[in-house]
Amino acid sequence: PETTVTMTLSGGSVSATIPGQAAGALVRYRLSARRDGRTGTWPRQGDGANYAGLLVAAPARSALPTFQLFMPADTYETMVRDLTLTGDDGYPVTVAFDGQVFDNARIRVKGQSSRGWAKKKFKVILPGGYELEHDLFPEPIDEWALHSSWSDRSFLRETLASELMTAAGSRALQAFPARVELNGEFYGLYSYS
Repeated sequence: PETTVTMTLSGGSVSATIPGQAAGALVRYRLSARRDGRTGTWPRQGDGANYAGLLVAAPARSALPTFQLFMPADTYETMVRDLTLTGDDGYPVTVAFDGQVFDNARIRVKGQSSRGWAKKKFKVILPGGYELEHDLFPEPIDEWALHSSWSDRSFLRETLASELMTAAGSRALQAFPARVELNGEFYGLYSYS
């Protein structure tokens, strides 16, 4: 739940104390100030993200790159049952990856026949104007797929195809195994692409 914390203004800097949180917890925050009858916020209104955020430090659970997704359980249940092929703009999710947190991102089930699989594929879309930058990616990204590889018992087909095409000098979709967590719990082994 959203909690109000008093901020202190000193020499152009604003500070506040956020109560301690458990290791691995998602902390989202927004600054709001009122002056001369006007209210300003950061992130600013219309920015795309409602909050900035951070994850409280926790021991690494895997050597794999980890995408952490945070969304209410009822929103998640609605999303995984929404198997329509058109008109699905996605559902709100907060995404964290290696210290970067993106509020108000969207996630949806992707694919065609794979929509009926027990382990769904997902498409993640960051809010407008935001990009995920990391050494793993050749350039900043603002959307990506998480493939369940439900039909690939080796769980390597996409990664091997990507590496083979790259080694041959062709353009290829990047693919690598990744850990996916939902609300701080292990969700599945997926393939980023």
